[in-house]
Amino acid sequence: MPGLRTCSMLLWIACLWLTSLPAFASEIPLNQLEPGQINQMIRLQVLHESADPLTPEQVLTHEDWQAPEVLPANFGYLDHAVWYRFRVRNPEPVRQSNILIINYPMLDFINLLEVRQGQALLIAEAGDELPYHAREIDHPYFLFPLTLEAGEAREFLVRVQTEGAHLLPIELWRDRELFVKLGHEDQLHAVYFGVVGVIIFFNLLIYVALREKMYLYYVCSVFMFMLFFMLMRGKLYPILLSEDPAFHKTLLLLVLPGCLLFSALFSREFLSLPQYSRALDLLCRCIAGSALFCMACIPFLTAQMSLKLSVAIAVPGTFLLLLFGPLLVLMGNRNAWVYVAAWSTLMFGSAITAMSKHGMLPVSFMTEFGMQIGSALEAFIFNAALAFRFYREHQDRITAQQARLKENAERREAELKLVQASMSEPVTLLPNRMCFERQITLELARREARRLGVGVIEIRRYGEIKRSLGHHNTDLVMREVAHRMNQWFAAMPGLIVIDGPSFSANICALEQGTFGVLVNADTAEHDYSPVSEVIRRLMKPIEYNGMRLTMNPSIGIAVCPEHGVNAATLLRNAQVAADSTEAHEKTLAYYRQDIDQSNARRLVLISELRDAIENNALELYFQPKWDYQKRQVVCVEALLRWHHERYGMVRPDEFVALAEQTGIIRALTRWVIDRALSYLKRFHDEGFNISMSINISALNLREADLGEFLQTTIKKYALNSADVYLELTETAMMQNSQVSILKLANLRKTGIKVSVDDFGAGFSSLSYLRSLPADEIKIDKSLTAYIATEIQSEIVTRKSIEMCHALGFEVVAEGVESPEMIELLQAMGCDQIQGYGISPPLPFDELLYWLRHQSEKVCL
Repeated sequence: MPGLRTCSMLLWIACLWLTSLPAFASEIPLNQLEPGQINQMIRLQVLHESADPLTPEQVLTHEDWQAPEVLPANFGYLDHAVWYRFRVRNPEPVRQSNILIINYPMLDFINLLEVRQGQALLIAEAGDELPYHAREIDHPYFLFPLTLEAGEAREFLVRVQTEGAHLLPIELWRDRELFVKLGHEDQLHAVYFGVVGVIIFFNLLIYVALREKMYLYYVCSVFMFMLFFMLMRGKLYPILLSEDPAFHKTLLLLVLPGCLLFSALFSREFLSLPQYSRALDLLCRCIAGSALFCMACIPFLTAQMSLKLSVAIAVPGTFLLLLFGPLLVLMGNRNAWVYVAAWSTLMFGSAITAMSKHGMLPVSFMTEFGMQIGSALEAFIFNAALAFRFYREHQDRITAQQARLKENAERREAELKLVQASMSEPVTLLPNRMCFERQITLELARREARRLGVGVIEIRRYGEIKRSLGHHNTDLVMREVAHRMNQWFAAMPGLIVIDGPSFSANICALEQGTFGVLVNADTAEHDYSPVSEVIRRLMKPIEYNGMRLTMNPSIGIAVCPEHGVNAATLLRNAQVAADSTEAHEKTLAYYRQDIDQSNARRLVLISELRDAIENNALELYFQPKWDYQKRQVVCVEALLRWHHERYGMVRPDEFVALAEQTGIIRALTRWVIDRALSYLKRFHDEGFNISMSINISALNLREADLGEFLQTTIKKYALNSADVYLELTETAMMQNSQVSILKLANLRKTGIKVSVDDFGAGFSSLSYLRSLPADEIKIDKSLTAYIATEIQSEIVTRKSIEMCHALGFEVVAEGVESPEMIELLQAMGCDQIQGYGISPPLPFDELLYWLRHQSEKVCL
C-alpha cells in the first residue's frame, strides 16, 4: 500500500503539483543553439489565447508576447490554448540534422508552424488525442525533425492545447545524440519496469500460496504505480490500443484514484489498523471510499474535472496515509518503521525531482530519475518486508506443523495407551473381556471342524479376601494369582494364546476375581492330565504376608458348537457353568441346560415382578401368633406369596432378594403395607381384635418418607398405630445399625411397634440387643427346633427368653410344630408362639374360617 500511496503522492505532487504551479522568474531572452552544443532547452516567448481562438496571422502581429518565468513552461490546468515562439540558428559551416523534442507525452494537441516571409505555415501536427501512426517519428515523445543549412536561422510557432497539465519541456537535439540519449533512457526504464514486474509476480505467487489480502493489495498498488509511470512516459501508448487515444486518457483517470484506493487498503492490512486504532482504521476506509467515488464519477465528468477531483482527493489522502506511519510507531507497531522508511525513500526521490524541475537543483541522472529510483527503493523495502513476513510465516507454519506432528505423535501414543487400557485389565494387566471376546470371534471364524472351548475361572473367595485384606492387598493377591495361572496354563494342550494390545497372554481377566481361558476342546479333552494338574495347583493355598489364602476356584466350560456359536453366548454359558452348584462342589463343570434354568428364571422374575405389583398379581397369607396369657390369637403375620404363571409358587426369599437388588423393594413393601392394613381393617370388621405384623427390608429404613406413608395408610383404614408391628431380621438391623436404630426409634414414637425377627440366627444380637428400639423379640426356629430332644437347645432357649424378659421385651417363639414344644415353651415363660403347630400361613378367607372354628382347638 505504501507503494500505491507514494505512487499517487509522487504522481500528484511531483507531476500534477509541479504542472499546476505558476512560474516566477525574470525575463529570459530568446536563445539559439551555439556551436559545439548537442542539446539546448529552447527559450520561448508565450502568448495566451483569449476566449476566442487566434489565427496564425493574428498571433504574428500580437503585441502581448512574454517570456515564461521558468523553463520548462508550466501553466497547470488551462481551458485555452497557448502559443509559443522561438528562433533557432545553425552557426556551423555545414548542414545540421536536428530534432525538436517535447518530452511530455500528455499533451492533447500540438501544432508546429514555421514563419516564412511573414506567414506561419503548418509543418507538423501531434498530440495524444491523435492516432499513434500519425507521428513523424515512432516514439512516445513528440519528435519533429529540423534540418538547418550552414548559417541558416528559422523561426517557429507552437500551439498547444490540452485538458491536462499544461507543461512544455521543449529541447533541440542533434539527431544522433538524441537517439543515443533516448536509448539509454529506454534501457533504464526497461530495468525499472522489469524490476517492478518481478516484484509484482513474486508477491502474486505469495498471494496465491497464502491467500492473504495484503499481498494482493500490494500487487495491485505496485501495478498501478508502474502503470502510472508508463502512462506518464508514454510507454503504453505504442503497444496497447495505439489507435484509440480515448482509452489511454480514461486509463489515466482510473489509475490515479486506483493508486490511492489500493494504497489505503494495503496500509490498513500492513499496519494492522483494526487492531491498533479504530479511528485510523475508519479514516483509512474513508480514504479508500473517496478513491472509489472518484472512479465512479469518471463517466459523468469531463477529463479535466475528473483529473482535478482525483488530485483534490489524492493529495490530502496521500499525506494522511503517510502520517499513519509515525502515529503507529508511537503506538508500538513495529511494521510502522518499515512503512516510514519506505515512504521516506519515495518522498526523497520525489523531492529532488521536483526541485530540479523548479531550477533549484541542476539536471542530472539523480534529479531526472529520482522519483523512479525512490519508488523502486520503496518497492524493494516493502517487498523485503513482505518477503521476511512470508519467511517468518513459513517458519511459523513449519514450527506449527512440527508442533502438530508432535501433537499427533503424542495423541497416537495416548490413543495407543487408551487402546491398551481399554483392552487390558488394570489390576492384573492381562487382556480383558473385550480382548477375550475378540479372540473368541477370530477363532470361531477360522475354527473349521475344531471344537472350541471357552473356560471361566472364578475365585469364589475373592469377596471374602477383599473384605479381609482391603482393596490394595487384594489387588496384589490377584496379580500374583494371575501371574501363576498364566504360567500354569502355558503347559495345557490345545491352549489358544490371547493377543492383547501390545502383548500376548495364556489367560485373560474378565473382571475382579474372574479369569478366562480359550482352548482347542478336542486337544484338551484328549489329554486331560494337564488340566487336572492346573486344577490341582489352583486348589493349593497362596502364601501372602505370612497368610495361606485358599482361592476355592470354580471353573465353567462352554464348547462350540454344542453350547453356542458366538462369543457372547459361549462366554455367558461358561459363566453359568462356573456359577453352578456342580462347579462349586467339583471345581469344574460343563454347561448344561438344566443348570441354566435358574438364571433364565431370575431374568424373567426381575422383568415381571414390577408388573405383578402393579397388577396385584401377588397375594398375602397370614400366620397367627398365639398368646399364652390371653389364650387366643392376638396377632397375624402377613406373608407374601407369588403364584407365577410359568414357575408356580415362587418363594418369597427368592423374589424379595431380587426386589432388593433391582430397587423394586420400595414399591413392593408399600404394596404389602397397604394390602396388609386393608386386611387388618377387615379382621376388625369381622370382630377380631388382633394386630398385624408386617415384614420390611433394611433398605426400607433408608426411605425418608416411610413413617409418613405408614401413618397415612393407618389413617386411610381408620386403624390404631399400636395394632401394627414392623418386623426386621436382626441381621438387617445390624446393616448401618446407627441409622436403623434411629429410624426405628422414630417409628416407635408414632405408636407403631417393632419386632426383631430371627433372633439367634445372626452374629451381633448380644452386643446390640440392649440398644435395640424393639417391643418384641422373635426367637428363630434354629434355637427352638430341638428343645424337645436336646438339653443344650433347651438351655439356650430358656436363657434367651429370660434375657429378653429382663431387657423388657416380649418373646415370640417361631417354628413351633408339636404339642411338646408348646408345653415346653409355656414352661419357659414364652409369651407367644407361632408355627405349623398352631396354624400354617393361610389366605384371608381360610384364616377367617380357622379363627371362627379352629382356634379353640389349640392344644394347651
